[in-house]
Amino acid sequence: MTAYHDLVTTLSPVAQFKMNETSGTICTDSASGSNDGAYEAAPDFGHNSNLFGDFENTATDFEASSSQYVSFTGNELTDLINGAGVVAIEMWGTVEAFAAAAVCA
Repeated sequence: MTAYHDLVTTLSPVAQFKMNETSGTICTDSASGSNDGAYEAAPDFGHNSNLFGDFENTATDFEASSSQYVSFTGNELTDLINGAGVVAIEMWGTVEAFAAAAVCA
């Protein structure tokens, strides 16, 4: 495990998605295991991780032009977000180009 992973784990997140799968359609929740998502439109797996010192994990590449994303339905995560509670989201990534507008839903 990495120091970053260890730090995140101490915060007891509702969900954590490393997006380090090498194939498949399940985006695994490594915190509780009960908030898995589904990869939509076949993103590209197996890229180098962008976290410093994280050589054991890979990353997933999403192409906006291909409408690739992760969907979450019917779990604790969607209930929390839809329940008008306070939600903190942290994300690390590399952006190749910015669109005119971005939506996080």
